Amino acid sequence: MKRVRSGTEGVGEGAGGGDGSGGGGSGGVGGRETSSLAPTPSLSAPALSPTPPHTLSSHPSPSPPTSTSLSPSSLPSQRLPSPETLTSSHPSIIPSPSPSPSLTPAPALDFSKMAPFKVPYAPYPEADRSVADRIARLRRKVDDHAALQWERFYRRVNGNFFKDRNWLTTEYPELLPYSDTNPGCPGVGGRTALKIAEFGCGVGNTIVPLLPLCPDAVFYGSDFSPHAIKVLRDHPQFSVDRVKAFICDIASEDPVAIGDVEMDAVLLIFVLSAIAPDRHANVLRRIAKVMRKGALLFFRDYGVGDLAEKRFLKKGERGEEFGQTLATNWHVRQDNTQAYFFSIELLSRLFVEAGCKVVQCKMMEVEIVNQKLGVKMFRRWIQGKFEKL
Repeated sequence: MKRVRSGTEGVGEGAGGGDGSGGGGSGGVGGRETSSLAPTPSLSAPALSPTPPHTLSSHPSPSPPTSTSLSPSSLPSQRLPSPETLTSSHPSIIPSPSPSPSLTPAPALDFSKMAPFKVPYAPYPEADRSVADRIARLRRKVDDHAALQWERFYRRVNGNFFKDRNWLTTEYPELLPYSDTNPGCPGVGGRTALKIAEFGCGVGNTIVPLLPLCPDAVFYGSDFSPHAIKVLRDHPQFSVDRVKAFICDIASEDPVAIGDVEMDAVLLIFVLSAIAPDRHANVLRRIAKVMRKGALLFFRDYGVGDLAEKRFLKKGERGEEFGQTLATNWHVRQDNTQAYFFSIELLSRLFVEAGCKVVQCKMMEVEIVNQKLGVKMFRRWIQGKFEKL
């Protein structure tokens, strides 16, 4: 009798063989060969068991999803509990709805009647401190860090801010060398080779214009900004033999770099105003020590009532911290540098206390016109000559 291999058996042998390709392939071939000899039994889906009735538990676990579709006839005949029963026995399942709050429209705001909102300037937690304490803190800040602020200033402008002071010999002809044929240039005590010192020389806007006019003079320039001294030394007209440039804070130290050399003339041009007023007397005494008897000190600085001071006062009225008054005639700029404005009486008294005689002390009123903007500016500078006794 001829044996007939069932297709189902071939599939089973192919799947269960040690080699997936060999066993499965032979089973598949056997199935195709016997399909024409014996009919293959049809595969029927397994019967679905009825779904168990829905039961409630204290910790219900979700049933796994199934792809089998259930008809209404296949559902159990057990009746499900009502929502009231579920709510009473399990309040977490069906929470009771909360009553909706009543919404009332907000009243419209009239911004035209509201005052402008201003945030008080309070960089520190002591926002409620008095004005006197705040000004005292600012005074210490600008005074203790004066050298740092001017160093930042000269690094920012890099010597391109101030113009050369070519008016010096016009206002102070004593700086020119003595000449018998030129009575307008008397010199200082009839000397030709002058030793001239400038404190707060900056980048040399005073010394450089005097170099060609005073060929025999030797200049000593000091400033507490290292960058300013560097710019002066890098100037094309700088000469080591004629200019001695060194770093010195005249507000707190003696100019030891000068040594025992006595100066014939001293220049103090817009320098004393950048120093705190309580240090002015000590600064002038230090300068007087390096001056010989009969030497002259040439002075120019800001005067009381100058346009710059009026601008400071306006900023102070607006409540700005930078630009307000620290004391009488003492103000601070936006870059934390300070400016003091002198009166004739105060300046004369300071020099007399330092051991000098007042040769000249006057207030200069200059009108400067900005042709481009068409604006007139009225400046007030104080200028003087003082002789060492």
